[in-house]
Parts: sequence; C-alpha cells; structure tokens
Amino acid sequence: MVNSFGLHTNRHIASLFALRSLWTLPYLRSHFFAGMTTTGHSKSINAFIQRFLSAQSRLAHFVEQVAATVLTPFAFSKLQEQLVLAAH
Repeated sequence: MVNSFGLHTNRHIASLFALRSLWTLPYLRSHFFAGMTTTGHSKSINAFIQRFLSAQSRLAHFVEQVAATVLTPFAFSKLQEQLVLAAH
C-alpha cells in the first residue's frame, strides 16, 4: 500500500507501516469491532459467544464451536486432528 500510493519517502507513513505487525485486525470473521468502547467490545463479544453457549454446554464443545467459527476450515481440521491424537 505504501508503494502503491508513493508514500515510501514519507518517514511518518513508513514508520507506521513498519509497525504493521502490531496493528489490531478490526474484524473477527466479518464482525467489525474497531472504534468500540471497552464496554461495547465486551458486550459484542459476549453476544457473539452466547450464540454458541447454553446452560447444558460442555466446555470442550463450546471451544470446538468457537474454533470452527474463527479458524479457517483447514486450520480447524488440523486442530481436530491434534485433539484426537491428544485424547489417545
């Protein structure tokens, strides 16, 4: 992006872009969280989690459901393989 807009000579932009590994991604699987207050963020995350949780849920099942939502299908299948191997 810096090169696309010819900003590589701008020291401020170059230093910000150099720190891009520290940037927070504003999306969690198409849910936008940037610009929220701490309370709003907590409420939004809570609402997201409540979609998977019920009083009868086991923790392992809950973790698997959340992982299936936030991981790519390939990464989730690898996680499942590791969990099966760890259980034996």
